[in-house]
Amino acid sequence: MNAHLTRRTIETLVCLTFAATAPGVYADVFTVDSVTDAVDANPGDAACLSSAGECTLRAAIQEANALSGNDSITLPAGNYVLTLPLATPQDAPNDDLDITDSLTINGAGAGTTFIDGNDATRVMNISLNGLLVCDSSGDKVIRYKLGTGDFAQTVIPSGSGGLDFPGALVRKPNGGDVFVGGFTSGVNRYSRSGSSLGNFISSASAPGVTDIAFGPGGNLYVTKYQPGAGSVLRFNGTTGAFIDTFVGVGSGGLGLPNSILFRGGHLYVTSVSPDAVLRYDANTGAFVNTFVPAFSGGLSTARGLAFGPDGRLYVASEANDRILRYNGTTGAFIDTFVSAGSGGLDGPTDIAFGPDGNLYVISRHTGQVLRYNGSTGAFIDVFVEDGDGGLGFAACLSFESGIGAGPIVNISRVTIRNGRGGSFVQGGGVSIAEGGSLTLTRTVVENNDSREFGGGISNGGTLNVRRSTIRGNTLPLGSCGGQTSSGGGI
Repeated sequence: MNAHLTRRTIETLVCLTFAATAPGVYADVFTVDSVTDAVDANPGDAACLSSAGECTLRAAIQEANALSGNDSITLPAGNYVLTLPLATPQDAPNDDLDITDSLTINGAGAGTTFIDGNDATRVMNISLNGLLVCDSSGDKVIRYKLGTGDFAQTVIPSGSGGLDFPGALVRKPNGGDVFVGGFTSGVNRYSRSGSSLGNFISSASAPGVTDIAFGPGGNLYVTKYQPGAGSVLRFNGTTGAFIDTFVGVGSGGLGLPNSILFRGGHLYVTSVSPDAVLRYDANTGAFVNTFVPAFSGGLSTARGLAFGPDGRLYVASEANDRILRYNGTTGAFIDTFVSAGSGGLDGPTDIAFGPDGNLYVISRHTGQVLRYNGSTGAFIDVFVEDGDGGLGFAACLSFESGIGAGPIVNISRVTIRNGRGGSFVQGGGVSIAEGGSLTLTRTVVENNDSREFGGGISNGGTLNVRRSTIRGNTLPLGSCGGQTSSGGGI
């Protein structure tokens, strides 16, 4: 159902798309009682409290992100200045206000309630983030909330499009469709929202899929985990047509290829039997070297692999319940990063570093996703428990953003001002990522600046503007409020 603009005030005509707003029923209501900028002490406990015992705007948003439902924040009159330092990654709890779940913010009036970027950071970023988990026994993909691991939604329903035994997920670069590899269903394609777009590569063309990755030329590379036929296949990334066997049977000692990734002109492959990491030329598929020798550091049944924020290579050693760390340049063994059985780890398979810098690991035999400190390897917690959200058998992990439905955000009676979007940061005031929705009512967006798109608002999703003003926002190549040829306002 379409919403309508009534008595909107925008200094230059703006073309907008519309979407229905969220129902007016709120799961939790938080009332901000401090203009201080501070993080929540324990996101997800339903208590908006900083370490100083105050309910700040940032803390309220963090609680809303962590909890289910369309939460609401009451924002009294005041000047809420963002003062925490810039942080990496962009969805870290510092700098701008990251909204990842449906939310309503009600101010006391645009003339008295200000959310201020302090001329240092973007004010708000609305995006859909979370941990995606392939459920190979339920033939579906589930999303869990960042921070808490609470169930968020089933992104791809059971058996959708013929999906069977899913074990790998990747999104086509630059916001493309979602591709899921199934051990017995080939590769299926889905829209960002999770709707089936059909079978992309048949199981006859790609039997025994355990991992997939987009690589050079935009092509899709697929493992063939079949005894006596283990190889890496290459398919056209647009049509799904078979191109060639990129890494042939036995190349460099390849046995059963489990996981693959591209980095720095090379393709890295974990090979079960022998238990090693093999390296190939990313353009030709020619064998380069055995990057991690068989059984190095005790490697036994090599499964998932990932390069960490420190540039080192991490590999899951399933048979002895460890995560091993290697030099990212030479492949030399460094240490056992996660010790045997730490946190109940039993049969580690896929691994992934999250946006918080921590390491997430599937514990195959306990049915859990465990979280470890990304710097020390110390156990933090059980991030996803066996059965949460209907999880049957976890088989893959992905932190791809923008997949699923939402968030739907409503902001009324506030002024969003003095935001500054630096290089590669879209939107000075607000950024709306693909799939996100924002409705502004009786709100002012002013004096924001961006070096990318949208001085005031960068809209990659759906934007509704009602009785609101967008003015005085700038881009390096354009200025003034409303929409300009350079997108100064929107």
